[in-house]
Amino acid sequence: MPDDLCAAHVRNDETLERIYIGWRFRNDTERLGKALRHVYQNDREEGQGIMPKFLDGPELRRDLRKAFKRESAARLAVAYWGDGAAKDLGLSGEAVRITCNLMGGGTNPEEVRRLIKTGVQVRHHVGLHVKLGVVGDVSFLGSSNMSANGLGAEGAKDGWAEANILYQSERAEIASMFERLWGESREVTDDDLALAQRRWNLRSEAAKEADKIVLHPEPLVKALRARPEDFENSFFAVFDELTDPEEIEVVDLGDAEAQRRHGPLCEVYWDWSDGTLPDEGYIVDFRTPPTGARALALFVRKTSCPDFDIGNERFHPAIKITEFAGADIGSKDDRQRLRDAMTAYLVDNPLDDDRARCGKLLDLAEYLE
Repeated sequence: MPDDLCAAHVRNDETLERIYIGWRFRNDTERLGKALRHVYQNDREEGQGIMPKFLDGPELRRDLRKAFKRESAARLAVAYWGDGAAKDLGLSGEAVRITCNLMGGGTNPEEVRRLIKTGVQVRHHVGLHVKLGVVGDVSFLGSSNMSANGLGAEGAKDGWAEANILYQSERAEIASMFERLWGESREVTDDDLALAQRRWNLRSEAAKEADKIVLHPEPLVKALRARPEDFENSFFAVFDELTDPEEIEVVDLGDAEAQRRHGPLCEVYWDWSDGTLPDEGYIVDFRTPPTGARALALFVRKTSCPDFDIGNERFHPAIKITEFAGADIGSKDDRQRLRDAMTAYLVDNPLDDDRARCGKLLDLAEYLE
């Protein structure tokens, strides 16, 4: 800023401050204090009471619990609800109205069922992301969801860093926004809860998988030897690729249905009804073509992606992945070592007439050179 313009600003500030309080502010602290007292006075004139509190998650939890004890009526528009939130806060009864984001995968449907069972009026709003409410004689808005992480409840795995404002009165703006959101929300049906449960399961499983991802996964051949305990729930599937056009058409039909249900990375195993294919677990997939080297891929089987039938055909969905337990297929040489291990394994354990087998991955580890 040019010196003459800066000097003009200083003179303007001095003139305004002398008009406002009769002298120059001594420093920025005094200036800020005067501004806050002005806001406070305006709130008092509007009947809003004392200054609002600035709270983190655990502090908001503490004050809301006190408010619920004083007054049973509550209006809450909070996106996500976790296990035990209602009991922890003391919520129950028809005087409590809640709208949440049930379909986003972040609300535990079981908690919604509990709320409804205790008489709470619950609706859901697709796209809701706000966190605000009026509880008796206080109102709040901020970033905390009604979950262990959002409120810092005991047992939370990772407490989020949250920021919230709590007013010691009912703020008209917050009450008005709640009523608008409540009017836009829909009743919770059994079908809604069933769909929400599937989305909750998938999101929970994805979070568990994300925790296992490392920056630089090591080759599976190395990981199997270095830390076999991490692969107790891991399997291999070895089989001959189909060549009959009619059989290929059946599998293509199963793949299409699996992808419709669970996304584009889902494929199927067809009619592995001998019980060896796990309902849940990781699979290193060895597919033997009529000619050439075995193809290698990684899959995961999940109970949230259950087996299904089309006509008389049974299909077993699995989702294609790139790594698990901090390991991936590795380099070209690593892949060849896995193929060689499978070849040696099959010399000792030949396939039967079905030309397919699923077994424990650790059984293959001893064949790695």
